[in-house]
Amino acid sequence: MQLERVLLAFLMMAGATIAQATILIDNDLTPGDLGYFSVEVNSGGETVEANLTVQPAVTSPIPVTKNLVAGYFTLMEIGGQTLRLNLSSFATSGPVLAGDDLVTSAGSITGQGGNTINWTAESTIPDGSVALKTVYTFTAATGTLGDLKLFQFLDESIDAPGNCVFQSSGSESTGDLELFTFDGLDLFGIGQTGAFSASQGLANASFSGWAAGINPGLGFDLLIGNPTYSLAGDTGTLASFVHPDLGTVFGPADIASFMVWTVDATATTATITTVLGSEADGGNQLPTAAAQAFPVVANAADQMPGPFDDINVECDQPEGRLITLDGTPSTDPDGDTLTYAWSVSDLSVVLGDATAATTIGLFPIGVTMATLTVDDGRGGISTADVTVTVQDTNPPNVQCFTNLARLWPPNHRMRAVCVVVQAYDPCMPIVPVTVSVTSSEPDNAPGWGDGHTTGDVNGQDGFTAPVNIPVTFNPCIGPNGAWVATVYLRAERNRCGSGRKYTIEATAVDASGNVNSSSCCVVVPRSLRGRHHWH
Repeated sequence: MQLERVLLAFLMMAGATIAQATILIDNDLTPGDLGYFSVEVNSGGETVEANLTVQPAVTSPIPVTKNLVAGYFTLMEIGGQTLRLNLSSFATSGPVLAGDDLVTSAGSITGQGGNTINWTAESTIPDGSVALKTVYTFTAATGTLGDLKLFQFLDESIDAPGNCVFQSSGSESTGDLELFTFDGLDLFGIGQTGAFSASQGLANASFSGWAAGINPGLGFDLLIGNPTYSLAGDTGTLASFVHPDLGTVFGPADIASFMVWTVDATATTATITTVLGSEADGGNQLPTAAAQAFPVVANAADQMPGPFDDINVECDQPEGRLITLDGTPSTDPDGDTLTYAWSVSDLSVVLGDATAATTIGLFPIGVTMATLTVDDGRGGISTADVTVTVQDTNPPNVQCFTNLARLWPPNHRMRAVCVVVQAYDPCMPIVPVTVSVTSSEPDNAPGWGDGHTTGDVNGQDGFTAPVNIPVTFNPCIGPNGAWVATVYLRAERNRCGSGRKYTIEATAVDASGNVNSSSCCVVVPRSLRGRHHWH
């Protein structure tokens, strides 16, 4: 469209030059992914390139990147004279990339009283947002700000060329109303828009705004014709024509929006925050440079504390865990009925109903991205992601049993002891185990009753180091099977001591590296008289 070319020509007729440098910032999503939003920012927070990747329809899986803005310009009016902040004569610094997705610019202008007024602009895109925020500050070097207004002109470029209207402030009665089209096409009308409200972050400033729609079939141009205008307060009407309901600036047709902030003339400094995009900010919403008001998506799911929080749960079966995805908190600013489409990054996950607001799926152990896309049926599409992490951090349950608890008599013979280890983990049907045996006494301990033998634990010395015992899995033992082993232990002890204890240690490690152990004992008592404590 011809908006920028004509605007540049209009301003350059006065001998001005335009600062042309731009810096690209984005919302830190991956380019090409749904919801990726990027803006080329110039001095004064201006842009002619704001792009958003959307999904045209739920049935169309291919994302499309649309240019949302044909023109977004920042102007000042001082004592009835209009100037553009992006002019090199007023922008003395910037644009500069001052931080992560933060562009700054600065300059100075001459106030109504001839004093110097310094200005700064900080433009940023919050992570994951589809909004460009710009904070303007104006500071009088001396005196006060005086008669000062900030204007922002936005022409959306969704689905139609930019046939734009530009309006400066003024009134018919004072004769300083400026209203004209840039490209010579025909104006449909101008009307107050209810979508504007007092923007956030204002200090010593107030806000008003208008919107204009275009119909090229009227057959005359405002620069040529001379229809009657009427301005009263914050309303603007073209009384001789019936214009559409502009209670909202959102829609598939091209929209030109005009925003005005008036500072307190007696103040020495003022702050104005503007938003290009759609973002909840204290319930206020500035015009969005998009085809529709994008639905707001919220995800709430199994064990989630709130919308947009990631899901972190423990597995409860080998296949992972059933997870509920709930998209019912999703809303649409216009109250339209939404359709839902769920998708997951792991194709093995089968959702119960991917087109329902709430659905259930069996998610495997690991990390899976679930994406909800909502559509209001009028081109407004929004997505939200939630990371589903099914983890296995709980150790397996381990129990150790032996068929003999005591070896008697202590006749120095090797006795076969059957060891049974049950290891259960809800996320693994079979958990491998290791079994080791230690002895509380040396093989050939001094004193009576110990004999002169070695290799008391499976032919090895279990006192100096644990002896590992081979195990095999028997699926027929218990509900989940068990690991079994046979260990040969010598039936002897030091008769001068408190008896011998063979400790069998069973350790289980699941596939996630979680470890747990259990032990059981076989003792050779000093005698069968009295009570003995085994340590």
